[in-house]
Amino acid sequence: MYAEQYRRVSEPLRRDPRAKSLVLHANSLLTAVGYIAYPLLVILLAATGSPLLVRAVAIPAAAFVAVSLLRRVLDAPRPYERRHRSDHFIRTRRADRFPAGTHSRWR
Repeated sequence: MYAEQYRRVSEPLRRDPRAKSLVLHANSLLTAVGYIAYPLLVILLAATGSPLLVRAVAIPAAAFVAVSLLRRVLDAPRPYERRHRSDHFIRTRRADRFPAGTHSRWR
């Protein structure tokens, strides 16, 4: 999304404090759902003795390690560093750069 498109789409939310608050709370809620759903899935699979438990843990763990190593080796600039930096992500530290979107804040 280009900067002008982003401004046009987000302007009503920026003007209305209730809408802005609703979006921020929805973002927090959806983030929390993600952080709660995966551990519940693992617990459910363990409690039922499902053979999918190993895959449910091993695949995300392997992906996390692989992406972490790839990020370290490549150290490539993130898309928002190469082009226009959208103002809906505020990064204060290099460690905040990945995964993008987990700490979005509106100015």
